[in-house]
Amino acid sequence: MRYWAPGAASGAGAGGGGGRGGNELTEKFLASEAFQSVYDAAYADLYAQLYASGTAASLLDSIAAVVSLSDGLTAEELAGQTQTLRTFIQERTDALKDRV
Repeated sequence: MRYWAPGAASGAGAGGGGGRGGNELTEKFLASEAFQSVYDAAYADLYAQLYASGTAASLLDSIAAVVSLSDGLTAEELAGQTQTLRTFIQERTDALKDRV
């Protein structure tokens, strides 16, 4: 099961991963059945540590709490951007929950 495909569009429905371009070596590794089980195990471990545990959301809260406001960043903008990231984290957590 592949959770991230090189060059895949970002978002929970697309498998996530961001807008990174493909890499021939990465694609060869991901196409290998022998490598796939290692990849799946590492991905499941990362999911458990980062998303399922709540670490990603906790880190977001910690970072947002220390961001300095300025003329270029109001409290409302910071709250909105933080909520956008919180929504992404939750969508990613939900999308992967039954796949890892």
